[in-house]
Amino acid sequence: MTGEEQWPVYDLGGGPRTPEERTVVRRRAPLLAIVVAACVLAGAGAAGTALLGDEPGDPPAAGVDVGAPVDEPVDEPAPQQPVEQSEPAPVDVLTARGYRALLAALEERTGSTEVFSVSLHGAHAFLEVPVDATTRRQVRIGWHGEFDEPGDKGTSTRYDRIDLADVDPAVFVRMGRQALGAVEDAKLTHVIIDGPPTSGPDDGTRVRVYVSNDYDEGGYLGATADGIVTRRYLD
Repeated sequence: MTGEEQWPVYDLGGGPRTPEERTVVRRRAPLLAIVVAACVLAGAGAAGTALLGDEPGDPPAAGVDVGAPVDEPVDEPAPQQPVEQSEPAPVDVLTARGYRALLAALEERTGSTEVFSVSLHGAHAFLEVPVDATTRRQVRIGWHGEFDEPGDKGTSTRYDRIDLADVDPAVFVRMGRQALGAVEDAKLTHVIIDGPPTSGPDDGTRVRVYVSNDYDEGGYLGATADGIVTRRYLD
């Protein structure tokens, strides 16, 4: 295969070229390559000068050691400030939301929402919890968003079990409003919920709501688990 057959001449347009025309084009090709190469080298030189920021012939910038490596500043991340972990807001068990939170925690801890008695005091609750499924053995334990270590053990002699899930928190919230309206400048102090008495008459009282003021005036309202008032002892 000849050189002409291996590298066809670029067609600039028109019909087939004669051998003489192909020879002229081939002779022009080396010259064109030289011109293109010179332009490329000149452009690269200009680009390099532009990147340095100086025109050819300018003296080096003050304080710059020509030929020395340039130490570029490295952006370091700002030091992380320790994030203070705020303590969770206390749960008010005298509200419906707080009461349900207590029941959820009790069921998760014991597998049941049964107690012999519970006393609700704002951010705290004190429970007498059965230790088994059938006897009156109990353990006292406090809760304030989480359970304390179990306290005194004993036997419930006054009350049988009550399922706190059977007591609607709306009952003692409504009773609290009634009691507060009956005593001047009173505050709701606590709520007690306990099971049926182990002996004696049972009037159905399961919920007692206590209020008091700065003059020790107050008392309590008693009601069934569904809110029927059974007792009223208010000054």
